[in-house]
Amino acid sequence: MNKKQRIEEALFKLKKVVLFKPTALELHQARGVMLSRVQRQEDRRHWEAVQRKKVKLEQQLLDLKSKENQGLPQQESLQNGGPLVLPKKALTRVKSKSRMSMGRYGY
Repeated sequence: MNKKQRIEEALFKLKKVVLFKPTALELHQARGVMLSRVQRQEDRRHWEAVQRKKVKLEQQLLDLKSKENQGLPQQESLQNGGPLVLPKKALTRVKSKSRMSMGRYGY
């Protein structure tokens, strides 16, 4: 139970992490200042690391829940139509091209 609480707390903290994407005007006005290309790449790497950690923690939480549900008596699982199996999340999100990488004319 203690492990479950720690995982939920870590997920709660990670869900607060937000990636701020600068607008085109901000990029134009702050060329080479704080919104440099390197800074944006670092932000993207950090964001992707946070997303990987979220997926890992959610999977651990699902594993803990499935282990708890395996402890159910046989009669209850048979009444529900068989053993309880939690569906795994499908990671189907495809990373799209950013507008900046498409070039001047968008192709």
